[in-house]
Amino acid sequence: MLDDVVDALVLAATARECADHGIEVLGGQTDSKGLPMEIVYPSYE
Repeated sequence: MLDDVVDALVLAATARECADHGIEVLGGQTDSKGLPMEIVYPSYE
């Protein structure tokens, strides 16, 4: 249960950073099932 609380806190903090600073996207290719494989993170530039 504690890990769920930590996950929720990290998600909230990351969402705030993305809202405040915008986002960057790395990747965008699809895997063998057609799902997009990308990493989205806050932009600090």
